[in-house]
Amino acid sequence: MSIQTIEASTLAEIIAKGGTVIDVRTPAEYKSAHVIGAELHPLDKLDAAAYCKDAGTDAPVYILCQSGKRASMAAEKLAAAGHSQAIVVEGGTLAAIDAGLDI
Repeated sequence: MSIQTIEASTLAEIIAKGGTVIDVRTPAEYKSAHVIGAELHPLDKLDAAAYCKDAGTDAPVYILCQSGKRASMAAEKLAAAGHSQAIVVEGGTLAAIDAGLDI
């Protein structure tokens, strides 16, 4: 399976249009700085099957972590549970900060 990615600079437009963005970092990391509009879903507690049941499997979900590794792991979990559009934000929260997104 190939994981889709997007650049962090496009995330503001996605959020403005009501796109779903999840942050898979720890609660402490999320509290210290996070993209406004991103929902916290820590990777170690992410129940991909339950997420797919609640959110559906067809709508895109954009995934953030600190720099990209945990987001890729979360995308793989979601894809294995049947989600068809789990998309990793390249560079994660650090890239979003560099791109000037609201934090």
